[in-house]
Amino acid sequence: RDSFPHGYAHKPEVGDLASTFYPWLGPYSSSDPHTLTNHMTQLASAGIGVLVVSWYPPGLHDDNGEPLDPVLSTILDHAL
Repeated sequence: RDSFPHGYAHKPEVGDLASTFYPWLGPYSSSDPHTLTNHMTQLASAGIGVLVVSWYPPGLHDDNGEPLDPVLSTILDHAL
C-alpha cells in the first residue's frame, strides 16, 4: 500500500491495473472531477436518485485509505 500514491488524483494507464476486468470508461481516479461528472450523469440517466457513500467523521479513515472528506466534498459538488 505504501508504494501507491495517496492524496491526489491518479489516472492509471491501461495495463497499469492488476485486473482482468476494467471499467467501461477505462482506468480512472475516483477523485477526478471529469470522472465524477460522468458518473453522476450515468446515475441520473439510469434514474438513480440516491447515492450512498461510506463516510467516517472528519479527519478519520478506514484501514484502506485516506480520509474521505476531500473526495466527498468533490462528489457533492458534482451531484446533479
